[in-house]
Amino acid sequence: MERSNVAGVMTFHADNRLSGSWSNMLGPRGWNYEGEWQITNGDCVTKITKTSFWNYTNAVVVGQVDSMKIFRLDGQELVVGDNAQTNIWTRKK
Repeated sequence: MERSNVAGVMTFHADNRLSGSWSNMLGPRGWNYEGEWQITNGDCVTKITKTSFWNYTNAVVVGQVDSMKIFRLDGQELVVGDNAQTNIWTRKK
């Protein structure tokens, strides 16, 4: 996903592990994370188990749990959101 000069990648592994990263496209800063994921009542629930960041004040902490409503999921896109925003993740091959 790309938005506001930031690029993110999130990988959902078949064994319910999660990994990803975010980086600023204008300068060398960002973060990496690992965690767990599950689908519960149509929501994608993630829990962060490891995080690291560089040149960035990271608000993501180990133990953080997020729940996002799944609006659409197909072979190319995952569209999730909450009351504040909607995010569209596009599959990379």
